[in-house]
Amino acid sequence: MNAPAPNLAPRKKNNPLLLGCFAVIALCALAVVGLLFIGWIDQRLETPQQRKARQAALDKEYAQDEARRLAPIIANGAKAQARLSNVAAAVAATADLKATPCPHTDGQTIDFAPVDAPYMRRFKDGLPSDASGVAWLRHEAFKDVGDHSTKGLTKQARAEFDAEAATEADRMLADAGNVAVIHTIALTEPKLSSAGGAFKDGSYDGGSFSGWIQLIDYRTAKTLCEQPFSAQSSTSVGGGVSIRIRGIPINHLGSDPTPQEQIDNDFQSNVWKAAQDAVDR
Repeated sequence: MNAPAPNLAPRKKNNPLLLGCFAVIALCALAVVGLLFIGWIDQRLETPQQRKARQAALDKEYAQDEARRLAPIIANGAKAQARLSNVAAAVAATADLKATPCPHTDGQTIDFAPVDAPYMRRFKDGLPSDASGVAWLRHEAFKDVGDHSTKGLTKQARAEFDAEAATEADRMLADAGNVAVIHTIALTEPKLSSAGGAFKDGSYDGGSFSGWIQLIDYRTAKTLCEQPFSAQSSTSVGGGVSIRIRGIPINHLGSDPTPQEQIDNDFQSNVWKAAQDAVDR
């Protein structure tokens, strides 16, 4: 007796659409490889003149892309420098300072960004090439202007850096609203009296400041008021330092400040308190 034939599953047919897709992908891959190979052969067969011409074309394209990228940066920097120059012109035009009251609402503190007068005057002819002057009298908006670390940059990179520095300074000064130009008459920095930096017995020579503050509206470059003020070191130094003015680059008191840092911070804090009181009174 013969055994019944087993039931065999029907043989699956190949999907012609799937095979076609694989074929197309394979042909595309071969085409890419072929093009890369042809390009490689072309470069190998290039004459020095052709290679030089091709590199020149690439350099030109890069330069054009850079010019398009830099155009708005340089334009914004130029506008910022113009506003800074207007404030510098207002400072340069001030020959004799006269005490005039500052406009303010009773009970409200006038915000301002300070800067030393000799430094600000230099913006009249462009950005200062260095940061010389009394740095601690200057708002942090000016920290990148005239940065010595950029001396090794190319002309184009330097132009970009200066434009961005001017734009950032312009933004921060506009945010402050007013620029307080400090005209120094006399300045004596505090110093330690004893060698080794100890002043447990109060052995330090206090600092003193006398001068004027010229408050200028940054947007209009108009002088709002001029006030004299003076300050000196505290008779004793200790405890925290409180600063009411935004952006003052006063030294940071860490967990273990040096004696010189303590007397510097005390003196600078007193100067800024006196400056704020002068415009608020």
